[in-house]
Amino acid sequence: MSTISYATVPVLERFLLNGRRAFVTGASRGIGRAIGLALAEAGADVALAARDEPRLTELAAEIEALGRRAVVVPLDLGDLEAVGPAIDAAADALGGLDILVNNAGVTYRGGFGIDDPAEFDRMFDVNLGAVLFGCQAARPHLAAAGAGVIVNIGSIAGTKGTGLYGASKQGVHALTRGFSREYANDGIRVVALAPGQVFTDMGARVRANPDEMNTLLHHTAQARVADPSEIAAAVVYLASPAADFITGTTIAIDGGRDFFARR
Repeated sequence: MSTISYATVPVLERFLLNGRRAFVTGASRGIGRAIGLALAEAGADVALAARDEPRLTELAAEIEALGRRAVVVPLDLGDLEAVGPAIDAAADALGGLDILVNNAGVTYRGGFGIDDPAEFDRMFDVNLGAVLFGCQAARPHLAAAGAGVIVNIGSIAGTKGTGLYGASKQGVHALTRGFSREYANDGIRVVALAPGQVFTDMGARVRANPDEMNTLLHHTAQARVADPSEIAAAVVYLASPAADFITGTTIAIDGGRDFFARR
């Protein structure tokens, strides 16, 4: 674990990630893109993984303009056999790995009724399987770094039991708890975030349905949708030395979802 002496380090310096090396999945758009940029702004070099190589290349140029290194990793997170080699290659390119952010996720159209087994398999492969294999592949690199961190992006749907998407994200929360214990002796922290509705392409269907959107906002204390940068800021905190005593938990970042009904 970190050997930082908090008595001698100014509080704001504890949030810096200078010299850290991160791997972010689903980095081509939405929350993942915001996370990659935020980690770089905090001082980290970043490997960016997703299927959309042109978007990754654009983000890499933005990160390099900040004076940080960026590695583009074309990767389909549904191909579970490719996850480990991609992380190993990125760690080689960056000279090691300190942070893994398992962000990639997909959803589907239904509640619990799903007709296409291939659609079911892809959702659970990307949302849950890629987290499992990503954590396992990153473990030796994070252990070698001496104070590694894994941040898994779950969902408030996972804590509310919302459909099969929620089931896949509840699995992410469970893996977070389990890995936090298993990896503790390697000096690795494992934490998860459970975002509510965020302004991304994935949430476009909900935002396009006035009735569904009004219901969601009625049960959200802040009565709004999050910006991806707000999720990214929480990831920077959890990945930083400022959060050294946080592991094994899932933190809701949902604007007060269901705790407050507006009138």
